Amino acid sequence: MGKNTIIGFCLFLIFLNGCDVGSGGEDAGPKSWGAAMKIDLEDRGNLMGHRLVYGEETAMAVWLQSDGTRVHVWARQFDGTRWRTGEMIDFSSAPGDASMLDLAMDGEGRVLALWKQSDGAGSSVWANYFDGDDWGAPYVIDPNNNNTISPRGAFDRHGNALALWSQFNGSLYDVWARRFDGTSWGEAVKISPSGANSLDPDLSFDGEGKAMA
Repeated sequence: MGKNTIIGFCLFLIFLNGCDVGSGGEDAGPKSWGAAMKIDLEDRGNLMGHRLVYGEETAMAVWLQSDGTRVHVWARQFDGTRWRTGEMIDFSSAPGDASMLDLAMDGEGRVLALWKQSDGAGSSVWANYFDGDDWGAPYVIDPNNNNTISPRGAFDRHGNALALWSQFNGSLYDVWARRFDGTSWGEAVKISPSGANSLDPDLSFDGEGKAMA
């Protein structure tokens, strides 16, 4: 894909036409859109939401889709030439629905997907990591399984990821953070002040890898 390539989604069928890529020269900009392509799974149920991240040579679409019983997280990569086969990336045997999807990509095409998923009693923040070739196993990243909401993720320029979320402590919501170095997760740390009801965190990195929440 060229530097000025554009990729996006046509929402004419509610997410369900993925726009193929139109490419242009370095200076001329994108010339045209390609043909729309449906990228979700036609034999599955209704879509609940979607996210798209785009890098220099790749893109990743992740969406929530019901199987008629539960809502799961699905992903499909565009490798610069074609869309690969879609795959389920959440904890497939969880009794509750996935929701509140978030997605981040680094400069090398590695992707972090985050979502909230219920176990029937409480809810947790789950994560899955795409290493540039394959998705790993889904992993619970919040402690205590106690009504977590609003996961957010981002990468620094070194390929390290940071995840934030709001978690109920019995009376108020706290914001928690956890770092992923591409191999393992560090400890979860509460970063919001005590006594404050902290909801809907946001996250960004500067050019030196320092994070602001």
